[in-house]
Amino acid sequence: DPVTSLAAQLVAIDSVNPGLVPGAAGEAEIVEHLRARLDAAGLGTHVVQAASAGRPSLVAWTRPSRVEMSVCLTGHVDTVGVEGMDAPFEPRVRDDRLGVGATARGPGGEHPDPGRLRGRLR
Repeated sequence: DPVTSLAAQLVAIDSVNPGLVPGAAGEAEIVEHLRARLDAAGLGTHVVQAASAGRPSLVAWTRPSRVEMSVCLTGHVDTVGVEGMDAPFEPRVRDDRLGVGATARGPGGEHPDPGRLRGRLR
């Protein structure tokens, strides 16, 4: 399924924030991955380079730009450190569920259910 597939691709990219973990990868690779996907989908994109190396941001918009119908969504693509985690960038998908060492878990230790997210996005 495309939601689980995309989530697994994003989890597999090391985007640990170098402001939290000195020498960490930063967001450059994940920003480039998202930019390529958005470009392929026909959206306009622009990468904004930050003053700190490896910390770019991505801006995307629909084409043609329709000023009378604007929506701004913001988010972040960096992650916290992964020290002590077993294979944090190796997603495991089973029965439409994504599990990795670096993903959030529910109060019972369960992994997030992409199926529930899909229902909310419709």
